[in-house]
Amino acid sequence: MLRNREIKVMDKLKSKRGTETIEFVILVPLMLFLVFGFMSFVLVLYAKVVVADAAREGARAEALGVTTALEKVKDVLKGYNLNDKLIDDVKVDTKEENGFEYITVNVIYKQPSLFPGLPRLIGSSEWPSFFKVTSAAVFKKEKL
Repeated sequence: MLRNREIKVMDKLKSKRGTETIEFVILVPLMLFLVFGFMSFVLVLYAKVVVADAAREGARAEALGVTTALEKVKDVLKGYNLNDKLIDDVKVDTKEENGFEYITVNVIYKQPSLFPGLPRLIGSSEWPSFFKVTSAAVFKKEKL
């Protein structure tokens, strides 16, 4: 009788039932993290390209004296469907060199993350829910 109970316990331990469930429970969160992490990376890369274009256009507008760099940066971000309210800073510097005046525009944009804390895992010093995307552009000021 005792021998039969030992055999039943051993059979249950050797059983493959439930392994699919355990594999599912382990792998699905990992796969979701990878998919959403990749999507976050693509969104940050897109924001980086747009912010670089916005900085370039802002520096050009400021150098030509058409409009302010901030307004041009906002227009470019809106044109690419990014939220212009997430602009952290637009800094305009003027430098004279060899008789020419150069305008430098630095743009900092906060790209939201799909996972809170993901920027920290990638290298941020805080636990923000956004990635800081920066870009700078330099244009020579036109003389009229």
